[in-house]
Amino acid sequence: MGMEHLGEQDWSELRSILSEAPAFAELTPRETDVLCLIGKGMTNDEIASELFISPHTVKNHVTNIYRKTGMDDRTQLAILVQRHWH
Repeated sequence: MGMEHLGEQDWSELRSILSEAPAFAELTPRETDVLCLIGKGMTNDEIASELFISPHTVKNHVTNIYRKTGMDDRTQLAILVQRHWH
């Protein structure tokens, strides 16, 4: 199943998987939400709309995710999310 078809149960499962993964242990629940949507291939504007927050807030979350994971590339993050999901 592709991430673009995540149902509510699948979304909860992915959030749980990512929150327990060592690479993402430092992330807040909201950062984990943003990370899930990055893994889905969404832009910051799309994530903002999905989560009902401002694009600026999404950018702050993404910056924190980079800092906490030691990554600095959105594609790397998306690939890592996909690896944990499948």
